[in-house]
Order: sequence, then structure tokens, then C-alpha cells
Amino acid sequence: MHNKNFEITEIHGVTATRFLLPPDWTVFNAAVAEVRAHFPGKVKLWDCSCGLALSAEELRAMAEDSKRVDAETLKVAIVAPEDEVYGLARLFSVHRAQEHLQLHVFRDRDAAFQWLDSIADST
Repeated sequence: MHNKNFEITEIHGVTATRFLLPPDWTVFNAAVAEVRAHFPGKVKLWDCSCGLALSAEELRAMAEDSKRVDAETLKVAIVAPEDEVYGLARLFSVHRAQEHLQLHVFRDRDAAFQWLDSIADST
């Protein structure tokens, strides 16, 4: 599926969302809503290589919402090559933490897919 600000694809059982421009609150939530509506898989990749236009408080709120709504998601990789975005993604991962969820932040998309493949093979 394609929108002018993000694209969502299914790659080997992974729902991969790639932002084409740094997403703000509205764009990020639109991507999340589309993933929830059309891609029920339990393994997700969020590629924020282009940056983020979100505050730490907005990410915290998104993490809390995701805990309630996305309880079936088991594995999440976030791609964030830039230092500032990497730090925000790590902050999100702390707020999103749940016992059943494996979430890791990567600087490289290929490394993220390798990790998702490795944990898929071990389950």
C-alpha cells in the first residue's frame, strides 16, 4: 500500500512500514491505523531512516496506546540510523516494553530484517 508519506509492504511475513518523509503525529498515526486495519501480522518493522518529527512526549503517548491496542504484536524492529532518531526510538522501546514483546532498535534496515528472521526461526 502506498501513501505520499509512507509505504507499507509485506516481506517474508514482516509488515514493513517505511516513511518517505519525517512523520509528524498525524502521519505516524495514519500509518499505524493502516497497519492495524490491513496487516494483522505479529512481526513489524518501522523504518524511520528519514527521521522523525515527533516529540518525546508524543512517542511516549504512542507507546502507551500501542500497549493497549497492539497486544498481539510479538516482534518489532525500528530502523533509526541517525543519533537523535535512534535515541527517540530507544525511548519509545522503554515505554512500549511488555513481557511478551521483543522490540529492538537498529541503525541498519538489513540488520533489522536479519534479527526478525533469526527470532522467527527460533520460535
